Amino acid sequence: MSTEVPLVAGGPVALTLHDEPTATREYLQSRLGADDLAIWDARAPTEYSGEKVVAAKGGHIPGAVNFEWTAGMDKARNLRIRQDMPQILQDLSITPDKEVITHCQTHHRSGFTYLVAKALGYPRVKAYAGSWGEWGNHPDTPVEVPIAAVAPIETAEVIEPAAPVQPAGTIEPVRATESGKGSQKFSEHSFSGHSSSGPSMKDRLFILSQYLLPHHLLSRLAGCVAECRVRWFKNAFTAWF
Repeated sequence: MSTEVPLVAGGPVALTLHDEPTATREYLQSRLGADDLAIWDARAPTEYSGEKVVAAKGGHIPGAVNFEWTAGMDKARNLRIRQDMPQILQDLSITPDKEVITHCQTHHRSGFTYLVAKALGYPRVKAYAGSWGEWGNHPDTPVEVPIAAVAPIETAEVIEPAAPVQPAGTIEPVRATESGKGSQKFSEHSFSGHSSSGPSMKDRLFILSQYLLPHHLLSRLAGCVAECRVRWFKNAFTAWF
């Protein structure tokens, strides 16, 4: 074994970034309707159907298939991938011969579904990092919503026009996009006296819970550490020079 210290050769390092693992909104939009495309929506069924709206628009990307991310975990095997996942995906027409693009709301939940497809040997898998947070807030993106769940805002009957109260049988309206279009969602459940001045407490708790997930907290902790390092080096540099 040699005890000589190898020389360190300094210099620029050439990096090549590959965009194969990710899909942009423009790319996904250009691929809509392709026979060899499978869009895996990892959100909850209520988000997929448009019952729960956490963006300007509710619903799902046209042609997307919904399979909630935690449903792919085997609770009896420490949350490992379910052994019957290949058959489940086959039944959903998410097959290895297609390009699979997966997403959720912020591409945290769909990080797992991306790994599932990769672990199963799917050759063409992309993650839509913008997810519904981008798609649902963009004015030019198409959206699918069950016909029975949507009616034009103009047809909604307001009980008391002077008060911000929605009629019984309605829930939060879909916010209008930049193009001025919007829709009113209806549910089988009845909610009387529900204020339309802002998101419901249920939606607020849902959004808060997303930011309290371990990977969110770790991400923010890493950001704080990085910020502290930058400030320390900046102060040290100023003090020395």
